[in-house]
Amino acid sequence: MENINEKYKEIFRFIDCINDFSDEEIYLKIDQIIRYLCEKQLYDQAEKIKILAIKKIGNLSIKLNLIKKYYFFEDEYMRHCFSWKCVMDSIENLNEQDKIAILRQLFLQQSFIENSHLLNIPNDIKFGIELEYKGVSYKQIKELFDNKSIEIMMQSLQIPTSIIDKIINNCDFEKENEFDKWIFSKEFSDDLPEVSSPIMSNTMDCLNQLESICLLFKALCAQTNGGTGLHMNIGVDYFNGNIDALKYLLIIWGECEELFYKIANQENEKMRICADSMSIPIKENIQKTFEKNANFTLNSQEDMDKFLYYIQVRKRLNDLLRNSHGNLKIEILDAHTEKKKYNVFKKYLNEKSENDTSIKHTSINFNHMTWNNKDKGRIEFRLFNSSLNFRTIIENIILICRLFETSLALTNPSEIKQQYFEKLLNRNVTEEEKLNLLLDLLFDSEEEKDIFRRRWLSVKDKSSYKKYYTGKKTFRSNSKENEKILKQFKEV
Repeated sequence: MENINEKYKEIFRFIDCINDFSDEEIYLKIDQIIRYLCEKQLYDQAEKIKILAIKKIGNLSIKLNLIKKYYFFEDEYMRHCFSWKCVMDSIENLNEQDKIAILRQLFLQQSFIENSHLLNIPNDIKFGIELEYKGVSYKQIKELFDNKSIEIMMQSLQIPTSIIDKIINNCDFEKENEFDKWIFSKEFSDDLPEVSSPIMSNTMDCLNQLESICLLFKALCAQTNGGTGLHMNIGVDYFNGNIDALKYLLIIWGECEELFYKIANQENEKMRICADSMSIPIKENIQKTFEKNANFTLNSQEDMDKFLYYIQVRKRLNDLLRNSHGNLKIEILDAHTEKKKYNVFKKYLNEKSENDTSIKHTSINFNHMTWNNKDKGRIEFRLFNSSLNFRTIIENIILICRLFETSLALTNPSEIKQQYFEKLLNRNVTEEEKLNLLLDLLFDSEEEKDIFRRRWLSVKDKSSYKKYYTGKKTFRSNSKENEKILKQFKEV
């Protein structure tokens, strides 16, 4: 006990006399003290002394070394900061210039590069992203905004003041259906947060804000590996109420869903493990819907509910009922026709809680589409892995916007893309041939085609994608079947 008391006295003497020590002496003494306090599980006291010591050190290099030593975990595979609040507390007594100098080193000298080109997509398409990440908790992000640290961090990344102000003055936390702000939320938990963009368009202002967010989260050591997803939302108003445009989109997706999975992520990056439960394929649902009723309408809420059931739910109804009332689980056992199953689904819609979002867990989610209203809502694409690579996100935006642009263009019978569309319906082709038909339909630029061709080449033989196949050899079928499908689709 006497030795312990002596050790504590030594620590108190260090604290009382810290101003008398040189930077080098503090650097040598602090490690022994911190190690001892952690052995005694006095973590709060250790944290306070770390911050005190780092604050007292005037040499920026020594200060930086201690910050890295105590707050960063770095290895070949992962870089992670344990507490950005503690980092910012330890440098709060510095002037702005020195703070920026420290942060630039912590941020590995990353810098904002302003965009000089708009995207090659229609300017009237509205889009938004929901970006999941981990490694930086929701609580940490909230603290950085609340104590104004986020502004100095963004300055250290050389983000222009005009962009910083637009993001900081136009953000909120834990809000739903706020489409004009950057929203930071917990999503499933504090450790699996999400940042959602406001409604964006093809402008320099929107693109530069998006790049700034990507850069900020990379600098904060956020991670997007594992089960994190990137959800792309496109405003349905772009179709101007033309239901044939929506049908063309569905047909293209139904023909090529496997390919969309394979070209959804940057080169050599296979699909996240939870994709088969969070972005379930809907190809079979689409094809079956068009075989049964290609002339469906969306003029009423009943039409919308049927559309949601037949395109998204159909084979997943039992899964949706897992957390619902017991009587529906019994009813589904006696529902042997699609009509009866749909009636059970209608009851499920009326009974489910607001927190039940199981419907949306498909490759494309139409649950936010409100076609029968003045505002047509949005369509959410959920198959992308999350990414902080701005270029990857931009490429994914281009891919989905081109799908929308092409679908609307095909409603014009004289459109030259009709020839490419008819070729796309040929299933007696190899997967590579099908890919080229899809890329020829969506893109005019060979440079853009090559982006997605390289993505496909890097993962085409990965076994994880086999579960997304729906045919014996993905696209092959006999010629008579092809002729029948082509005739049906032409009639649409």
